[in-house]
Amino acid sequence: MQYVLEPFFRVECASSGAEALARIASVDVAVLLTDQRMPAMTGVDLCETVRERHPDVVRILITAYGDVHTAIEAVNRGGVTQFLLKPVRNDELLEIVLSATQLVQASRSVRSLQQRFLQESARAPARVVSRHAADGLATHLAGLREISSHLTDLSETSARRFTELQEEVRSTGADLASALNALEAFQASLLAGMPTSPPLRPVDLSRVIDTAARLVRPLAQATCQIVIALGASPRVLMGADELSHVVVQFLMFASRVASDGDVHVEVSETAGRAIVQADLRIEDEGAARALDPSLALDHPNAGLALARHLVEEANGLMRLEVTSGQLRLALELVAVPS
Repeated sequence: MQYVLEPFFRVECASSGAEALARIASVDVAVLLTDQRMPAMTGVDLCETVRERHPDVVRILITAYGDVHTAIEAVNRGGVTQFLLKPVRNDELLEIVLSATQLVQASRSVRSLQQRFLQESARAPARVVSRHAADGLATHLAGLREISSHLTDLSETSARRFTELQEEVRSTGADLASALNALEAFQASLLAGMPTSPPLRPVDLSRVIDTAARLVRPLAQATCQIVIALGASPRVLMGADELSHVVVQFLMFASRVASDGDVHVEVSETAGRAIVQADLRIEDEGAARALDPSLALDHPNAGLALARHLVEEANGLMRLEVTSGQLRLALELVAVPS
């Protein structure tokens, strides 16, 4: 096995279950291949321990004894994803390990996207406060400008009747103009300190959906299949990273709350808008609150609620409807003519 896999992967060999646990604790391991019949610790025992300590590691059990009891134990206790009987062909082994590593990479990519978005979301309040402050200053500046104009008019009309007040009014007007200039400079500094976004380039929505589906399918429930129908291949105006995150959250939510059967996702384009619509059956009516912005960040549906903000920032919409156990989730984005 080492000979077969070494040209493609970094292979760590261990002569016992205890040694394997020590290696996994010190090295970033993606896949565990273990024999079943070993002294001191069986392959199922090893997989069970690895499942508890390192749940991201994909576990594959290899044995020459293909009894049903061992297979059931391997799945139930060890969370084994593959159960192989000796002898294993080289090409079969290579294909299985390659698929397993791709699964690990997909899982880590999804988690990285989630962590990155949560970190960005944590910084969002500061940007919102800055924008709110700048908008608020603009309102006050408009009011002060009106007062300044009024004082100037008062100065001109009062000169004939109240000569003694003329100089005081003019002085007050000058002070007010100075204050206005300072406020305008402060507003400009607030706006200048806010991050600016690079010009958006059209993104192929169907390609993003296809990539996201490949990431999500291995993580979906065993009883759930994601079925995608491309009625169109629109290009949309949204940052590629942001769009990828939104689509991943869209599909992860749908596959997580689906009670059984398929998640049907349809892509269409109409009147300059790209539409992504998912239909599925659910049992938990609480899924209807998934877009609630008040959800805590550790709530399972918080990712979808946060993704909604990205969609709205791109002048899009995300809608969720629940009727008699049927859920429909729709994503609408600005489409660019081909």
